Amino acid sequence: MHSSPRRRGRPPKQVVSSQSEALLLSLDAMLGPPPVIDGEDRQAYEVLSSRMKEDVKPSGAIETIWVRDITDLTWDILRLRRMKAALLRNCYARAAKELLNSQSHDRETEAHIKQLENGSWKNATAARAALQARDRGIDDLNALAFTYRRDSIECLDRMAMQAESRRNFALREIDRRRESIARRLRDSVKTIESEFSEVEARKAAPPSGRDKEVPA
Repeated sequence: MHSSPRRRGRPPKQVVSSQSEALLLSLDAMLGPPPVIDGEDRQAYEVLSSRMKEDVKPSGAIETIWVRDITDLTWDILRLRRMKAALLRNCYARAAKELLNSQSHDRETEAHIKQLENGSWKNATAARAALQARDRGIDDLNALAFTYRRDSIECLDRMAMQAESRRNFALREIDRRRESIARRLRDSVKTIESEFSEVEARKAAPPSGRDKEVPA
């Protein structure tokens, strides 16, 4: 008597889990290094990436790629905002000189302007005090600095909007994919429940006349 061949079963869950983790690790390697440039904090990027993964909890390769895209786009948006602020700050000295020249042209003003030419706005304490004495503050500097870099700032704003749009698209795709999976699971559960209900109903039904024994 020959024994029936063994049926191939599914691999253990531990094996599947380790294979999935190995796949995701290799996927991270294929996606390349983080887009961190000189002067940026690599650790801050890693914290952002960890928070994104913790919040989204990507499942599978597709969602892992999307989460990486979302992380990189968010990092790009933060960089563009810093660049916008730096553009304004770099024009403070020029704006302060223009504001001082518009008020007076005495020797003291010339000394303040020379201080601005030889150093940064941050170190030009006398010039800053002179502006405050003339009722000129940081809002005036920002407004004037904006006129110097308006085209560049508008370009940065457009780039930030495009990055935000791409990031929001990726987030919607994750929601759509998960909703599709959830819908298929709900349909599958309904089908299984219906099949089990039919089986239980047949078991609970009384036997038909044909199934009754005929007396001899």
